[in-house]
Amino acid sequence: MERKITIEEQGFYEEDYQMRMLKVNAPDGFLPVRGRGVDDCSYYEYDVSGKVSMKAMYERGKIGEEDLRHFLTAFQMAVREAEVYLLDVHRILLKPEYIFFEEGRFYFCYYPPARQDLWEEFHRLTEYFVKEADYQDKEAVRMIFLLHKGTMEENYSMEKLIKECFYQEEQSEKKEKKEVSYDTALTDTMMGIYPSYYEVDGVKKQLIGTQFETTSARQAFPSVDEPAAKAIFEVAIKFDEQAGETVLSNMPEVQVEDGIHYFAPTLKMSTYLVAFAFGDLQAKKTETKSGVEIGVFATKAHQAKELDFALDIAKRSIEFFEDYYQTPYPLPHSWQLALPDFSAGAMENWGLVTYREAYLLLDPDNTPLATKRVVATVIAHELAHQWFGDLVTMNWWEDLWLNESFANMMEYVAIDALEPNWKIWEAFQTSEAPLALQRDATDGVQSVFVEIKDPAEIDSLFDGA
Repeated sequence: MERKITIEEQGFYEEDYQMRMLKVNAPDGFLPVRGRGVDDCSYYEYDVSGKVSMKAMYERGKIGEEDLRHFLTAFQMAVREAEVYLLDVHRILLKPEYIFFEEGRFYFCYYPPARQDLWEEFHRLTEYFVKEADYQDKEAVRMIFLLHKGTMEENYSMEKLIKECFYQEEQSEKKEKKEVSYDTALTDTMMGIYPSYYEVDGVKKQLIGTQFETTSARQAFPSVDEPAAKAIFEVAIKFDEQAGETVLSNMPEVQVEDGIHYFAPTLKMSTYLVAFAFGDLQAKKTETKSGVEIGVFATKAHQAKELDFALDIAKRSIEFFEDYYQTPYPLPHSWQLALPDFSAGAMENWGLVTYREAYLLLDPDNTPLATKRVVATVIAHELAHQWFGDLVTMNWWEDLWLNESFANMMEYVAIDALEPNWKIWEAFQTSEAPLALQRDATDGVQSVFVEIKDPAEIDSLFDGA
């Protein structure tokens, strides 16, 4: 049975060279198309008999490595075919509902009236791939995130990017796999992997969390524990789990088997940004306009309403930064976790940001504006780092000043945009600016750039100067 899709366009239909070229030559990889006019409208009909749209395919399943390979091969071929027949590649439709699949091959719609930037449309398609990826298929995840990150670069080469994607896959097959068995202990220093202590109705409880910045990831697992040594991390966690407990990490959980919680592979990232936590937690979640899942987690020692303020600020901050940076948030979720015991104010772990409870949770009905400002700016600060610090990272700790000073600025830029009535820049003028000037006038103050020769010197950079 013949099946068609039709795209309607305002304006009188007139067959041009593009339609004649498509009909006469039937370029490989393109759906057959027929144009017709009715009154003042043009209709373009595509024969999709026996085929299923990409959108319909991945409503039922997820994008795996094999499908991705088929798609990239078909797409490259379609672009070449368009160029051979003097067609405009920017008229290839790359929306999932206009890409079709049949027996291991993908087919594309060529739509003469529309002209959109193919490179931008390909980037948007990679965003769709990120959301619909099979996170249990490690190779698919690696390829998708390589494509997604590559298309963020200005004037990227699509052919080079796809080639690199396949080349890295071939190279990865040649690498040797090494397995290292090791033991590590929980610490009592609030660094590495450590317990937080709290009480609920007089019952003492523990929440296990992590703090790896600056050089404490090595306390948890063998690694090249330096910012520039980025790697893909696959976290799996097993513990003496009790019913109803929550397990969190940088990426979404994809499977639980024999009591082991498996998480999707991360993007390439620095060791100090790896994080995980588990315990008896409550949560509130929402979603951004672009589909990023936002969550706030805390112990049950707190009222549920104390999570609401942070959830709202986190959601709107992610949306603001996506627009301001003109770069999508690169992970499927952004979790905010309040830890009862925490040595820093907050920590920008990629996808799992951790906070001292006072800097994340508040009672919206009984909290002064000054405290709301502080909590909001801390959240915005850490989420600014998700791009500047996490996605793009300093080569060595000597450039920490740039990482932190940029986030210090962006916390005010973001909150001023989200809550203009708070007049946050006035607070900056009366607090931050005088303190900076006073510190700068102190004899012997630490300079902005400090050379670091030993890991023991790194923590001295976090001095607020």
